[in-house]
Amino acid sequence: MRLFFREKIRRLPSVCVRKDGRMVGFYGIEALGWLNHQFVFQEHRNKGLGTLMEIAHAAGMKVCKLVELRNLSTLDSSKRSKYWTLAKENDKEVVINYLDLFK
Repeated sequence: MRLFFREKIRRLPSVCVRKDGRMVGFYGIEALGWLNHQFVFQEHRNKGLGTLMEIAHAAGMKVCKLVELRNLSTLDSSKRSKYWTLAKENDKEVVINYLDLFK
């Protein structure tokens, strides 16, 4: 699994935020082009770093973001954000069931 993430970071667009030389957050892109794997360490959350990473990641790209349904705080902040539009069909939220299978 470690090699998988290393190769994703090496080959696909990614963003890393550092403070005093230490990583405090990161964002990666999925092989299909969807933003995922966003993480900000607890002590640096609610400072807007996630939004800054999304803006940096999207520079010059049209992007789609995947958020797990159980990640309620990120779903809520994404719905409130001026940078994201919720996909809808027939006035209902579009939910994509997506699985990664690894051997």
